Amino acid sequence: MARALAAPNAPEAEREPLAAFVGDDITREVIGRIAAERGWAPSCVQAGGVSTAARALAIVDPPRILVVDVSDSDDPDADVRALIGMLEREARVIVLGTVNDVGFYRRMVGAGATDYLLKPATQETFRDALAKTEATLSPQSKSGARTVLFVGSRGGVGATTVAMNCAWLAANQLQRKVCLVDMDLQLGTVALSLDLDPGTGLRDALSDPDRIDEVFIDRAVVKASERFAVLGGEEPLDDALIIEPQAVRKLVTALGESYDTIFIDMPTRLVVAQPDLLAVASEIVIVCDLSLASLRDVNRVRRFAGAAGIEARQLIVANLVGTRKGGQIAKADFEKGLDGKIDCTIPLDTKSASAAANLGVALASDSRSAATAALSALTSTLIGTKPGKRSFWRLKRK
Repeated sequence: MARALAAPNAPEAEREPLAAFVGDDITREVIGRIAAERGWAPSCVQAGGVSTAARALAIVDPPRILVVDVSDSDDPDADVRALIGMLEREARVIVLGTVNDVGFYRRMVGAGATDYLLKPATQETFRDALAKTEATLSPQSKSGARTVLFVGSRGGVGATTVAMNCAWLAANQLQRKVCLVDMDLQLGTVALSLDLDPGTGLRDALSDPDRIDEVFIDRAVVKASERFAVLGGEEPLDDALIIEPQAVRKLVTALGESYDTIFIDMPTRLVVAQPDLLAVASEIVIVCDLSLASLRDVNRVRRFAGAAGIEARQLIVANLVGTRKGGQIAKADFEKGLDGKIDCTIPLDTKSASAAANLGVALASDSRSAATAALSALTSTLIGTKPGKRSFWRLKRK
């Protein structure tokens, strides 16, 4: 191909909108014409089927929408499930095939596909299927931004510290353009920890969402660096704050126009009061320590989110692991009582944490800290890319 290789670990904003693997010439030409209408590269449509798609997904960053022809598959159900397992959570799949049967359509949808089209597909049919599929993408996926929400299982477990350091690493180590939103408008500490003024924009955005636009966002955020901005507040303690879920959703969508990664530090009390706020996230990070109380509350938070109908991927992060007053239980014992496994363990590093707090910098800026490696691994997981992969459009150079 004429275009250069993509950088490894392409951010969500740089992911290809579509990659199609089609066996017949007619449908391939139809999809190619629609891709041209959208301004997408001709190379996003390639000859092949399930096996070709699987080989491509093994070495390139996945697209937002995958179109795959299952005509040559011996087990379409299993193959579609396997392909979906190789994609990001936000990705969608349109299946093409030659079986004209409503039962087969239901099987493909049951396997995880958004739609099934009979070949050869017409332009009108594929255009409608594409529009239907794009409508199922979350607002953050449409804008291209990845939105991650951090919540503590209980107070004192360091959820804000984890959120702040992941945001710093995403901006400085992974070269993302990041906005960290501190939703604790009265007692938030993100700006304070980074030696920044808290700003006043977040309160205005949540109280009057009609004001939110690109100019407003630019004025409201506080820049920690060229790639890292903070949005928060420091409102009076006796001020009753009312937050509308639609305001948060509009804010996230607007931020997605300027930032490819949005991290939200959400107080547990706000989650309990307004569980609908969880719906803006593509991932939810539940931060805990290895105490019995935290074990109880992690399970309570997860069940609470499930009861609210929240489908975002949940990661459990054990923070402050090591010698600490109050005692901790073993990780294996903690996991026995969990409704799941611990996804990341961050060791306690009191000396480095104290030094970072005194300097007003992120703990992760100290590469010697025992916590930095764990925070870096967590950040890479949250960004949602896999090492060493390239773009679909740049896969073939010849």
